[in-house]
Amino acid sequence: MTAEKAQLEERNAILTHDKSQLETKLSAMTGERDELQRRLSELESHDMKTIKQHAGLHKLLVVFLGLLCAFLLAVIVGLIVTMTEDRQQLQDCQISHGNLSTTAQERELQEHELHQRFTNLAKEKSQVQSRYNQLQDEKAQLEAKCSAAAEERDELQRRITRLVNVVLDPDTAHPNLMVSHDGKQVRLGDTKQNLPYYSPKRFNTVPCILGKGGISSGKFYYEVEVRQKMCWDIGVAKESINRKGQITYKTQNGYWIVMMRGNGYFAPEFHAVPLYLKQKPERVGVFVDYEAGLVSFYDADSWYHIHSYTSASFSEKLYPFLSTCAIPNQVPLIISPVKRQC
Repeated sequence: MTAEKAQLEERNAILTHDKSQLETKLSAMTGERDELQRRLSELESHDMKTIKQHAGLHKLLVVFLGLLCAFLLAVIVGLIVTMTEDRQQLQDCQISHGNLSTTAQERELQEHELHQRFTNLAKEKSQVQSRYNQLQDEKAQLEAKCSAAAEERDELQRRITRLVNVVLDPDTAHPNLMVSHDGKQVRLGDTKQNLPYYSPKRFNTVPCILGKGGISSGKFYYEVEVRQKMCWDIGVAKESINRKGQITYKTQNGYWIVMMRGNGYFAPEFHAVPLYLKQKPERVGVFVDYEAGLVSFYDADSWYHIHSYTSASFSEKLYPFLSTCAIPNQVPLIISPVKRQC
């Protein structure tokens, strides 16, 4: 485009030069015409006869000069038209050059945007890769936990040495809880019972109950029937747990339990960890290895592993722990006989 522009400018300069030369020639010829007219006047004043003799020549000269002027005028007009066209082409070239400049700027902007998008995508890729690696690590940890749980299950089946005969302690029960005479069943009643409300052993806010006889060594196992229940908490708790006011289920507070809420299952460690079960259990088994710091939960019918707390540090007695939740339901939680003899 720059070369074409230069050619047009050079051509314009040549035409301008030619126009100038033609105007010079026209001026010279006009002077010659005036000189001829002057000489003709002299001839007329001196010899009319000679003028008549040369009248034909005069007419031819006038015609010639007229034609020459017309020719020169046509040439000048042509030059002007050509110069106008060249000027228009030059303007068009300038406009095209401006458009190209604008297009180049737009392309630079697009390239910048593409580069920015590429940078963002690379960053997102790095974040996704980092998250993927993290998930891979978590997967490996879960697989290790599953493997450990399977080993625990096998060991539990082989080596349970103590099947605890759990009897619920009514002295620890919330006043709304109804405990059967044999201490094997508990459900939420409609009204509070007239019981020693401020007894240090009794839960006074949350409908919870402990089993009798704490465990401070060895391995033990018990099962709870949860059929038709929509809410329950089952596991073990240390002797010194808070039993008054608001209770927060966490391992650091002395609770190693599994919770069921509707169709969801959770393990309240530092926060509520969701659990994914293949089916809704009707009986839940709780296994504790005191020295190993292990608490595991199973579907007692299928022996499907639900969850395990590992590396716990027990320093005081542990008690079976149950809660019906504060949801009216006449179906009790039942301490069931262990059908599986290991």
